[in-house]
Amino acid sequence: MHRKAAGADIAMYLKKHANTRYLLSSTAADALAKENVTLSNSTRDSNAAERYIFLSDEDELWAKLSSNRFGQYQHVGGPLEVNFDYYAGWRGQNKVLDVPIGRAREMHLLASP
Repeated sequence: MHRKAAGADIAMYLKKHANTRYLLSSTAADALAKENVTLSNSTRDSNAAERYIFLSDEDELWAKLSSNRFGQYQHVGGPLEVNFDYYAGWRGQNKVLDVPIGRAREMHLLASP
């Protein structure tokens, strides 16, 4: 998946889930910024967010992801080669994923302040 497609997928997903507050990783935020859309359900404050959106190929992030937790990851965009809940270490094509903010903290996915 190209980063350009990621931005469009994120914009569409945020519009579809307008009543949920999202924190975006810096890579996801950069991809969304290229779409030139204004959405009110994203935040830069992890304490105000309910969910976290990121790209699966971000800087060794895949090593922090946990597997074998059904329903942990929501697919935002990209290919569905495998069930990511069970094969989070899959290094296939890039995909955009959404997890609850609490799980993002537990897996240490959020950038340190």
